[in-house]
Amino acid sequence: MRKSIIACAALAVAAAAAAATQTLSVPTTQRRGRLQQGAPVLPLTGGSGSHHHIPKDPPGFGVIVDLALNEPIAAENVYLAALAAVHEWAFLGWKHVIPSRAPRGTVRASGVEVIYRTLAVQGQQSQLEIRYLIYGMLHLIDEMRKEGRYCVGTVSTFTARVPTGFIGMDNRPGPREVGDPLKNDTVPATISGNATSSEPQSLSARRRIVDPRDANFVITYERHGDAMSCIDFLSTALYAMATAAQGRNDEFCEDLAGFNEQRTGMYQLHGVDEARPRLTYENVRRAMLLLPARLFRDQAYGEVKYSFEYGGSVIGGGFIRLNDYGRSEAR
Repeated sequence: MRKSIIACAALAVAAAAAAATQTLSVPTTQRRGRLQQGAPVLPLTGGSGSHHHIPKDPPGFGVIVDLALNEPIAAENVYLAALAAVHEWAFLGWKHVIPSRAPRGTVRASGVEVIYRTLAVQGQQSQLEIRYLIYGMLHLIDEMRKEGRYCVGTVSTFTARVPTGFIGMDNRPGPREVGDPLKNDTVPATISGNATSSEPQSLSARRRIVDPRDANFVITYERHGDAMSCIDFLSTALYAMATAAQGRNDEFCEDLAGFNEQRTGMYQLHGVDEARPRLTYENVRRAMLLLPARLFRDQAYGEVKYSFEYGGSVIGGGFIRLNDYGRSEAR
């Protein structure tokens, strides 16, 4: 049995840091081994009421990304796993510190395993924060997109060239229910009638998702406009999730808007000011997890508009769609 690329990469990063080198060599890895300075810039959010715009690059932040191009993973599964991981991390808080002696964590979704761990030592000034994991995940996904191949990969984060954290993404096929955010979601797909999600439906039909964790939170959505590729849609949702990760769980999301990394897709979310309860960033992140999972399940990617209800009251809404650049590229 081959050694896990994740285990090999972790050892290689530790050795590289100790030797103060700039490159990383990992068995079976064929892409990227140079320390890249500067985190990916999250797209600018729109509207004067937004509380969270482009996060500033952490001072001295850099990454080493390695891809095993000969070990492919389906692009949809990569994005769905990344969404699940960022969703889990963001719940802890943007600047939450993972203790230096904490055991490694694991997130499993869509047949993909994401592991993460701190590389910081006790007493070290730079420790692993949740935001570094999120920046690292965006770097990893962006390198795959640039390469045009989605695959097993690792990313290590550094602050002032000192290692702080590690993320590995590997193919771990298993039961679909593992890590499925729609598990136990048995609500009919349409607002009216007795059709279920397994029956043929009009793409323009209004549908709903009830949060399996909180039945009071309901997403109503409908397809409209043009079709979108799964990568355009999922990458837009991922950047919405990552930008919303800056907000506290109970913080009101008044307005949030932006683009994916290629600016082919854009998102917009807004809360209703007078609604009680208000739309929170935790609600937004749940929506950006559940909605892509449903569209993936139904294989119905496309421009979509949605509204959010809590306890029967509308608390917000928004859309995901192609922007003008993406629309012209698609023609």
